[in-house]
Amino acid sequence: MTVQPIDGWRFFVKGGKMDCVVDLEHGKCDCGVYEVEKISCTHDIAAGTSDGLHPHLKTEEIKMTILVGAIQDERTQTPEATQGL
Repeated sequence: MTVQPIDGWRFFVKGGKMDCVVDLEHGKCDCGVYEVEKISCTHDIAAGTSDGLHPHLKTEEIKMTILVGAIQDERTQTPEATQGL
């Protein structure tokens, strides 16, 4: 993912399933993951870590985001895609 600052709190994050504007001050992202899942999305994590700053993101929240992503990836794999692994 590539991150481009818009201002002090907002970032344009390109990559993933869609490109998004992330607002770290208000905890919002165009993808809507936080509103539904109540955990940070990959865009939020990318934006927050791009400058080495992410004051409101907790380590446990990052771990949960990674875990949820791994579960979603596992659910979308078909038996044909995993043959030979």
